[in-house]
Amino acid sequence: MTFWAKAHLVEAGIQANDLARYRYVDTNVELGRNARAALDTSDLGNPFSEMTPVEAVIDGIYDAAVATEKRFMQVAATGKLVLLKRFQDTGSLLVGQSKLPAPAATSFQRAMINLRDPQILQTFPGNPSGFEACTDKNFSEMRNKLSAESLFDENSAGDRR
Repeated sequence: MTFWAKAHLVEAGIQANDLARYRYVDTNVELGRNARAALDTSDLGNPFSEMTPVEAVIDGIYDAAVATEKRFMQVAATGKLVLLKRFQDTGSLLVGQSKLPAPAATSFQRAMINLRDPQILQTFPGNPSGFEACTDKNFSEMRNKLSAESLFDENSAGDRR
């Protein structure tokens, strides 16, 4: 999600040095023109929780955040939040080492694609209903946005990602 946020901000003419302050949820460093040097991570909450960015906006710490649609929908009305932009969902990817033997990779991929047991599937992030094979073509839009995303932190003192 960070990738898409940065790419879309750059395409809208906004770079990191245009923001008064911002931070990545998995770090305790605030970045931007008016950033305070370091924050206690507990100031935002659990960096692994989908709710943490949403709560940072509801609590007035930040004006906007990148969040999952599921969390946004759960609190949009009560938290008085508005949808600013919907990103393409690239989903979670299952990857392996390049030296993984091809037969092992194929067998593992087949097992994951054929997985339909809801009790097992619910243990994966986002509670997927299943998995599907993807090809290089599935990533063409992401590749097209790489240059925009890389420009977000350009000339920023807080170059993080």
